[in-house]
Amino acid sequence: MGAFLRNKIFLALASVIAGAAACWLAGSVLGLLCPIVAAFVLLNGRLRSQFRAVLVAGFLISAIVAVVEGSEPTVISIAVLFGLSFLIGEVIRASNEEVPNSNSLVTAFMDDRDEDVPPSLSVIHPEDRLLASHAVAYAFWTGVPQVVKYRQRQADGKYSVAEMRAEPGYSVSVNVDPMVSDCNERWLKMGPVGETADAIRAAKVIESLYGKAWALNAEGQFTYVTPSGQIAIGMTLEDLNRPLNGRPFLDGGDNGWSLGVHPDDYPQAAEAFRHSLRTGEHWHVEYRMLRTTGQYVWHRIAARPTADATGRITGWYGTSVDIDVYKRTEMALRESEGSLRQLIETVPALIWCTSADGEPIYFSQQFRDFLGFDVDAKDVVGRTRLSVVLEEIVHPDYRQRLTETFFDALQTGEPFSFKHRLRRFDGQFSLGRNARRGHEES
Repeated sequence: MGAFLRNKIFLALASVIAGAAACWLAGSVLGLLCPIVAAFVLLNGRLRSQFRAVLVAGFLISAIVAVVEGSEPTVISIAVLFGLSFLIGEVIRASNEEVPNSNSLVTAFMDDRDEDVPPSLSVIHPEDRLLASHAVAYAFWTGVPQVVKYRQRQADGKYSVAEMRAEPGYSVSVNVDPMVSDCNERWLKMGPVGETADAIRAAKVIESLYGKAWALNAEGQFTYVTPSGQIAIGMTLEDLNRPLNGRPFLDGGDNGWSLGVHPDDYPQAAEAFRHSLRTGEHWHVEYRMLRTTGQYVWHRIAARPTADATGRITGWYGTSVDIDVYKRTEMALRESEGSLRQLIETVPALIWCTSADGEPIYFSQQFRDFLGFDVDAKDVVGRTRLSVVLEEIVHPDYRQRLTETFFDALQTGEPFSFKHRLRRFDGQFSLGRNARRGHEES
């Protein structure tokens, strides 16, 4: 029976039958209120706006005719029908805007459902398009491939289950396992909306850009989380909000979401969030989040409050972006740099490195031992490091020509080689050759 009540065609047909019966039994056109109001409820977006305009036009025309015709009862009844239908429709519209549907993600904010997805996803079932769109966005921002199942329209117009893999669209230098999302009804539920309608609307905008977002009430209870976000951590709204020690979160208690945060990161993250809930300050934090795979993955979290006309905080909205690829890439680069530095330190040569503008930034161990100082040891306020170093280590007879040759190489990017005398750590000069390659290999 519940499936019939959710079917728009069934509701429309039932409303027409009920309205016709009411008109016949009561002998009045006011029975048509039933199908007209039903149409107002079932339509959305642009169609609803056009239907409202029709109701207003119908009321004005029938009212004018009633005045001209001398208060004809039938015309007055029609005018009343249009007027009441419009007013009832406005009450319904205002109610929907104040409190969004909290039963399902699919029916919440339905007016925006098709506007948040690109045309390339038009073959996907309307109820699955947001999931696919969010997967594409999250893959782009995080570098993590997203795998989702959805219903795809076939050539005969029927839908069949398919699987989509959304790639970041750029190369990633570390090995990354894809995130697999298999959405079902338990991930689609929303919590009691309360005063967080504005926060949920903001979260919906954020998730259309970044792929995941969430909303909370003023006490830190989740009222909405993007379904794929719940799937990634294996927690429903009920799991996230479940009290763990009998105390409210603001009073130092812990909720279920704490089980998904690395034990070393949770105390600082929780205390920072409590501070934000009490003061309204923006929340920014990084911590490791536990996935259903058993791996802890770095995330960057940000949240902002919403407030009423008096400035009282009514809720929070935010997003959690997976930055694990960034963290692992950063670590790989540091390890690579460390390995290269170790290799350079073992080379029996005087190796140095400059920035693109020619400022020395590195001396190898062999060069430091030869000179008796490190690259930054001779820094002088008001002078460039290069001028100080050249003055300190190059014999005066060669210094001007070496400087000119060096800066010419900086301008052209061409390698150069120059034989000159270098001052050693003991103050004596020895003959050597200075060679440098272009900026890209400095």
